[in-house]
Amino acid sequence: MTRYTATFAAHETTRKTDRTYTHAWIVVIYGTIYGKGFSGSAELAHKAAAAIYPKPLDPRDIKRNPRYYRDLAKQFGHASVTDWISENEKSVAAQVKFMTTEVVAVTT
Repeated sequence: MTRYTATFAAHETTRKTDRTYTHAWIVVIYGTIYGKGFSGSAELAHKAAAAIYPKPLDPRDIKRNPRYYRDLAKQFGHASVTDWISENEKSVAAQVKFMTTEVVAVTT
Protein backbone atom coordinates (compact mmCIF):
# COMPACT_ATOMS: atom_id res chain seq x y z
CA MET A 1 0.00 0.00 0.00
CA THR A 2 1.16 3.49 -0.80
CA ARG A 3 0.68 6.50 1.44
CA TYR A 4 -0.16 9.68 -0.47
CA THR A 5 0.16 13.13 1.08
CA ALA A 6 -1.32 16.33 -0.29
CA THR A 7 -0.27 19.65 1.19
CA PHE A 8 -2.63 22.54 0.51
CA ALA A 9 -2.30 26.17 1.57
CA ALA A 10 -3.95 25.64 4.95
CA HIS A 11 -4.49 21.89 5.22
CA GLU A 12 -2.73 18.58 4.74
CA THR A 13 -4.46 15.30 4.01
CA THR A 14 -3.21 11.76 3.55
CA ARG A 15 -4.53 8.52 2.11
CA LYS A 16 -3.11 5.01 2.26
CA THR A 17 -4.27 2.85 -0.63
CA ASP A 18 -3.33 0.46 -3.42
CA ARG A 19 -4.66 2.86 -6.03
CA THR A 20 -2.46 5.27 -7.94
CA TYR A 21 -3.06 8.99 -7.40
CA THR A 22 -1.24 11.95 -8.88
CA HIS A 23 -3.31 14.91 -7.66
CA ALA A 24 -5.52 15.92 -4.76
CA TRP A 25 -8.22 18.56 -4.58
CA ILE A 26 -9.93 20.56 -1.87
CA VAL A 27 -12.88 22.96 -1.89
CA VAL A 28 -13.06 25.50 0.94
CA ILE A 29 -15.90 27.86 1.86
CA TYR A 30 -15.60 30.41 4.66
CA GLY A 31 -12.43 28.69 5.86
CA THR A 32 -14.17 25.31 6.27
CA ILE A 33 -13.49 22.27 4.11
CA TYR A 34 -16.51 21.67 1.89
CA GLY A 35 -15.02 18.65 0.14
CA LYS A 36 -11.71 16.97 -0.66
CA GLY A 37 -10.37 13.99 -2.50
CA PHE A 38 -7.66 12.34 -4.56
CA SER A 39 -7.59 11.82 -8.34
CA GLY A 40 -5.53 10.12 -10.99
CA SER A 41 -4.95 13.34 -12.96
CA ALA A 42 -5.23 17.11 -12.62
CA GLU A 43 -8.14 17.16 -15.07
CA LEU A 44 -10.09 14.61 -13.03
CA ALA A 45 -9.30 16.52 -9.85
CA HIS A 46 -10.77 19.71 -11.30
CA LYS A 47 -13.87 17.81 -12.48
CA ALA A 48 -14.37 16.19 -9.06
CA ALA A 49 -14.06 19.53 -7.27
CA ALA A 50 -16.50 21.20 -9.67
CA ALA A 51 -19.01 18.37 -9.19
CA ILE A 52 -19.53 19.15 -5.52
CA TYR A 53 -20.25 22.86 -6.01
CA PRO A 54 -23.87 23.71 -5.19
CA LYS A 55 -26.14 24.00 -8.21
CA PRO A 56 -29.40 25.91 -8.70
CA LEU A 57 -32.69 24.10 -9.06
CA ASP A 58 -33.21 22.50 -12.46
CA PRO A 59 -36.31 23.85 -14.26
CA ARG A 60 -36.80 20.46 -15.96
CA ASP A 61 -37.22 18.80 -12.57
CA ILE A 62 -39.78 21.40 -11.56
CA LYS A 63 -41.77 20.81 -14.76
CA ARG A 64 -41.74 17.04 -14.16
CA ASN A 65 -43.18 17.31 -10.66
CA PRO A 66 -44.75 20.76 -10.16
CA ARG A 67 -46.85 19.83 -7.13
CA TYR A 68 -43.82 18.56 -5.20
CA TYR A 69 -41.87 21.74 -5.83
CA ARG A 70 -44.89 23.94 -5.09
CA ASP A 71 -45.24 22.23 -1.71
CA LEU A 72 -41.51 22.60 -1.03
CA ALA A 73 -41.67 26.30 -1.88
CA LYS A 74 -44.50 26.71 0.64
CA GLN A 75 -42.55 24.79 3.30
CA PHE A 76 -39.63 27.17 2.81
CA GLY A 77 -41.95 30.17 3.16
CA HIS A 78 -42.16 31.34 -0.46
CA ALA A 79 -45.35 32.46 -2.14
CA SER A 80 -44.60 30.68 -5.40
CA VAL A 81 -42.12 28.33 -7.01
CA THR A 82 -40.66 31.15 -9.11
CA ASP A 83 -39.91 33.15 -5.94
CA TRP A 84 -38.18 30.10 -4.48
CA ILE A 85 -36.17 29.56 -7.69
CA SER A 86 -34.92 33.15 -7.75
CA GLU A 87 -34.01 32.97 -4.05
CA ASN A 88 -32.23 29.67 -4.63
CA GLU A 89 -30.22 31.10 -7.54
CA LYS A 90 -29.13 34.06 -5.38
CA SER A 91 -28.18 31.74 -2.53
CA VAL A 92 -26.15 29.43 -4.76
CA ALA A 93 -24.38 32.39 -6.39
CA ALA A 94 -23.48 33.79 -2.96
CA GLN A 95 -22.09 30.43 -1.82
CA VAL A 96 -20.06 29.86 -4.97
CA LYS A 97 -18.59 33.36 -4.70
CA PHE A 98 -16.91 32.41 -1.41
CA MET A 99 -15.75 28.93 -2.49
CA THR A 100 -12.17 28.29 -3.52
CA THR A 101 -10.72 25.21 -5.18
CA GLU A 102 -7.13 24.08 -4.88
CA VAL A 103 -5.55 21.21 -6.83
CA VAL A 104 -2.06 20.00 -5.91
CA ALA A 105 0.24 17.18 -6.90
CA VAL A 106 0.56 14.47 -4.26
CA THR A 107 3.73 13.07 -2.76
CA THR A 108 4.38 9.52 -1.66
